[in-house]
Amino acid sequence: SLRLWPTSGSHGERDAFFDEMRRSGICKVIPTFHLAKYYADMVMSGQTEPRTDPRSHLAVDFVRFGASVQEELLKGVEMVAWTVDLSLDLSALLPIVGSTCDYSKVSEVASFQRYMKLMHAIQDWVHFEGSAVSAVAPSLENVSFLVPMDISRVSWSEPLFAKKLDVLLRCLSTPFEEGGWSSIFGPGNTRWLLSFQLPVHQEATYNFRAQLQDIARSIARHPKYGGRAVVMVGTQALRPGSGNPINSVNLVEDFGVDNSRYVNPYLDYESVSNETGSLDGFIFDEWADDWDRGGRGPFFLAAESLERMRDRCFSGGRFSHDIDACSSDVGHDGLVYPEFFGLVSISSQMMKHCVHPRFTATLFGGQRLLKHPGKQCAFMMPSASAMFISGALLALVTLIQVGRLMLKWCRCCKRRRDVESSTPEQPAEAVKEAPAEPPAAPETHVGYVTIVPVNTRLRGEHQIELSSKRMRTDEEVGWWLWTHVSAQIDIMEHQVNAEINAVRAIRHRAQQRPQAAVTISGGVEDSPADDITTSMRTVHRRTLEGFAAWCSYVAGAKARSICSGGAMSAEDLRTFQRAVQENTNRSDSRLFAEALLLRVMESIGEQMLQCPERLSYLLFKIFRDSGGLEETGPVTFSLDFEVLQDGLHQMNVHANPYTRAKMPSGRWELGLNFDDINE
Repeated sequence: SLRLWPTSGSHGERDAFFDEMRRSGICKVIPTFHLAKYYADMVMSGQTEPRTDPRSHLAVDFVRFGASVQEELLKGVEMVAWTVDLSLDLSALLPIVGSTCDYSKVSEVASFQRYMKLMHAIQDWVHFEGSAVSAVAPSLENVSFLVPMDISRVSWSEPLFAKKLDVLLRCLSTPFEEGGWSSIFGPGNTRWLLSFQLPVHQEATYNFRAQLQDIARSIARHPKYGGRAVVMVGTQALRPGSGNPINSVNLVEDFGVDNSRYVNPYLDYESVSNETGSLDGFIFDEWADDWDRGGRGPFFLAAESLERMRDRCFSGGRFSHDIDACSSDVGHDGLVYPEFFGLVSISSQMMKHCVHPRFTATLFGGQRLLKHPGKQCAFMMPSASAMFISGALLALVTLIQVGRLMLKWCRCCKRRRDVESSTPEQPAEAVKEAPAEPPAAPETHVGYVTIVPVNTRLRGEHQIELSSKRMRTDEEVGWWLWTHVSAQIDIMEHQVNAEINAVRAIRHRAQQRPQAAVTISGGVEDSPADDITTSMRTVHRRTLEGFAAWCSYVAGAKARSICSGGAMSAEDLRTFQRAVQENTNRSDSRLFAEALLLRVMESIGEQMLQCPERLSYLLFKIFRDSGGLEETGPVTFSLDFEVLQDGLHQMNVHANPYTRAKMPSGRWELGLNFDDINE
């Protein structure tokens, strides 16, 4: 296990974990100390030296860590090494590595200095040289310490990266007195932990054997310090899918007995180990899922700021995977996804949480497991205190709601008794003969909004009026109308401004060609003063062109229109058509108000937007009731909320336009449906 080792909790929890390891045939463990937390604390507080006094959090947690891995507590499980979860960022350090330790600028980097001071502190606690005081963690004194180094961070595009990596590893493992940068490889049995990430089906972009061979030969040339290493390889279980968003990530399924993507890295390791003799172990990363890893890999990186330490992988998680932000580059254009789904499949059903092997085939040439673990499930129960608090809050809310209901019921009963006691009794015959009074008609409420765009040329004191019997007050109707009108004014004015820019662009282009006529299709000479007028007329014609087409069609129809009901004359229809197509005799503010009226009707009418014939019919009636499309000064356009949404009620009663049904009015009519035939 290379997971962060818990420094709190009962021994019973760890005993159960060790028992499970032994039953599964796993008898070796590598506990990991959470050093990245204290590095982040130093960066956040701006410290250059870690607190190492006995009362510091770092010292207390490390003492607990050392105490929790004592041999008598491991219950027969062998601790072969221990490590930390923090690695240097090679992508930031290799560019400033020189030909020798003295000519390199690495030791001057603040992130490197913080990292080395933390590493020296924990090493000094384990190995007290020349001191009568016993070690802080004696259980770690005779166990190998693995120094993480994320080799996947090496940039292949960096010139001479192999030579620079050789200098960096040699200087890091050489003590100060011999011209190096650290003394962490001096005491005890310290080794490198070299971490690789292999892209799937991209062997041509990442030659693992060649890179491991170069590094192994490099550390073998300096056997006195840092001459041994353990290799950890992550081979992902994911690969990019197709361009379809629902198939962007696929599992790399390999159910063959050999499982080549696991066997081949191990065979490469054995070949390099036999050649150089400097490699002491091989670890697969990883045998369990790791959902919070993101794009950084198995270790946190000692960066200069918390922002760079944070992962940029936001969309990855238990049930999703972001192949863009959660990926890392390796080799020549190779991609890996460090946020592994891993070799363990996890599923949840209600409160039951289950795990089982993702791949049923065995590894390393058909070697069989002692016992197939199968599917393991457990109920994830919340804590007793959380259940108690939730139950108490639920009971309190229930009690309050029941009390409110009882109080309301008592007030209602009391009011009824008061009414009965204040009403004189009448003979039964009189009560029977009294005619029933018709229900009072709902009151009509009205709201007004004056059309006031930002551009003063488009203001004309025109108003839009909305009446409704469904709403309760005039203020509610006014607020409802204002929300729609204000939004549509902004949109309409943006369209006018865009048209003004287009007119000016045409003029500017024409001015580059003096021989061309400098005119606009609107029929007016181009000048800055006419831009607003020209643009407003264009937007007006464009907005109401559907209405004009409807007027032309209905006026020219031989049979009477079903929508008209005999209430429209062909002459009025043609007059409105000409007023839209030849709109040069009305002010800019009037044109703005007419175009805005249609947009507000579409906004309030909801589904009626899908039926332009219904919209045009109602717009015709509103224009006619307001005096027509002529310049008569400030005008008020009146909208009826119930009329605008009447189609929704009719569609809810009978929506099939091909069959007749009896409507609430008692007549048999065809159904109404606002759906667009093209949708």
